[in-house]
Amino acid sequence: MLTLCSFQKDKVRQFIIFTQTNEKTAVTCLSQNDWKLDVATDKFFQNPELYVSNVKGALDKKKLEQLYNRYRGKEQTLLISMFQRSYVT
Repeated sequence: MLTLCSFQKDKVRQFIIFTQTNEKTAVTCLSQNDWKLDVATDKFFQNPELYVSNVKGALDKKKLEQLYNRYRGKEQTLLISMFQRSYVT
């Protein structure tokens, strides 16, 4: 790992685990975002092409949207069903 202080090393490890990127990407993204892990991960997922040269391997937006659409609305359906059952009995 590069010469980083302990809190930076910890944030780099967390960023790598969460985003499945490498150390260089983690350090770049975190340093550009004042070492704020939440801001850095948010910006990474919003614009991965800014941080990773091979975006296709890191994040496939089409597959992500398909996964989201598959489960979208299921919570509402489940909650309505649970509400109806508890209201009827």
